[in-house]
Amino acid sequence: MQTAKSMPETITPHTQKLAEKFTCFAVVWVQGANTQTEAEILEDVATVNGVITARFSRKDPWILLASYNPEITDPGEIMARIQRPGVQTRIVGC
Repeated sequence: MQTAKSMPETITPHTQKLAEKFTCFAVVWVQGANTQTEAEILEDVATVNGVITARFSRKDPWILLASYNPEITDPGEIMARIQRPGVQTRIVGC
């Protein structure tokens, strides 16, 4: 069974077209998450309207990378979906 950290990013033809058209990325530092919380975070971020892909970095597992359509959402909305008790977040790049 794969953990949230090791889950491969899935890109469908639909998300590939969106990714080519909209190339904004949010880089979010996430502290205090465990394997279960990380899986929940990925599910919650995926439900944000405008998010194309989301995954934790393989190199730095406390970094969440999300590509999104800036005409629909923004990094603040992505970060808001990550917020939960015991988890601290900060946008570190876009």
